[in-house]
Amino acid sequence: YSYLRSIFPLFRQLAKEHRFLLRIVGAGREEEVPGVDVEFLPWRLERELADLQSFDLALYPIIPDAWAEGKSGFKAIQYLSCGIPYVATPAGVVAQIGCEGQTHLVATSEGEWLDALRRLLSDPALRERMSREGRRYAVEHYSVRAHAQALAEIFGNVVKRKGRR
Repeated sequence: YSYLRSIFPLFRQLAKEHRFLLRIVGAGREEEVPGVDVEFLPWRLERELADLQSFDLALYPIIPDAWAEGKSGFKAIQYLSCGIPYVATPAGVVAQIGCEGQTHLVATSEGEWLDALRRLLSDPALRERMSREGRRYAVEHYSVRAHAQALAEIFGNVVKRKGRR
C-alpha cells in the first residue's frame, strides 16, 4: 500500500483532467485522497477475479529497492491474465514481465506516471489493444498449456525417483 500511496498526489492532479474512480482492493485501511473518487474494497478470495475484471487499467508502482528486487511480479501476471492494461515501475522481475508499450506502460518518475496514466485514461482504443495483447501474452507465457511439457517432465522425474526407492 505504501507504494500506491507514493503516487496519490498524481491522482489529485489527474482528477482535475479526467473523471475516474480509484478502486483500491486489499489496502487494509481507508484513506481519503482529496479531489479523487476512491473506493476501498477488502480483499476476498471469492471476489478477487471479479474485482480485477472490474478494472479499466491497473497500477503497479514499486520503489526500486532490495525489497522490490525480491517481489515475484505475480500482480503483473494477474493483470495480463485478466487483460488489464497497467502501468508499472520496471523494478526487479516486474521489468521482465510483458512487453512494454504493447501489454503495459512503464514509469519511474512522476512525469512518466502522469504521462502513462493520461494516455490510458484518454485512449480507450489503446486500453483495448493492450488488453488483447496482455491476455495473449499471459496465455503464451504463463498458462498450463505453455508449461505442460516441462510439468510432465518434472512429474515423470518424481515418479522415476520414487520408483528407485
